[in-house]
Amino acid sequence: MDLPKNVATVTPFSKILAMILFIALPFLGFYLGQVYGKSLGTQKQTNTCTSNTEKTASCVEQKQCSEEAKECPDGSFVFRQQPDCAFAVCSSLKTQEDVTTTPFPTTSLAGKTKEEQLAVQLSQKTGIAQLDLITTYKTDLPENSTYAGGTYMSKKRGTSGRFIASKINGSWTVTSISSGIPLCTDITPYYYPKELVPACKDAKNNIVAR
Repeated sequence: MDLPKNVATVTPFSKILAMILFIALPFLGFYLGQVYGKSLGTQKQTNTCTSNTEKTASCVEQKQCSEEAKECPDGSFVFRQQPDCAFAVCSSLKTQEDVTTTPFPTTSLAGKTKEEQLAVQLSQKTGIAQLDLITTYKTDLPENSTYAGGTYMSKKRGTSGRFIASKINGSWTVTSISSGIPLCTDITPYYYPKELVPACKDAKNNIVAR
């Protein structure tokens, strides 16, 4: 196919234009390549955290914490927080370990009823004042049962939880408080009946049916 004469004809202008493009295009391509390479490097640095102890501020800001929750003694939960993704501090001064392992002095509760003994212990273990503590007991247990359980709540704090208790050496003792399902380590030594505690949480926080 024959091209039009005005297109196929080589003119001084076309020669100059071809020379300019021949010289400019390699430089333009090199410049665009440099810009693209820098953008990739910046993105990689922003989204990747090194394993070294000295981390940049941008790396720390991009770090995503897992959505794990830790149960506090008062039945509330705290979550992991930046920059180091450690759990937030519970509002109560007592930790879960304090709640489950600290022995309770039963001598001061001599002569008190079951409800009074448990109310005192719940107040001490949760940090909720007795006047603010509302307790509801599970009612379908036999009167002579050596086990008890129910719920507690605080109007002022807006927190609530569950508790279970056992009668040990003639005195009532709260052995576990939780947001719903107690730890298996808190119930195993006391042989709680299944109707009171149908399930518990193991060391890996898995729910185990009893």
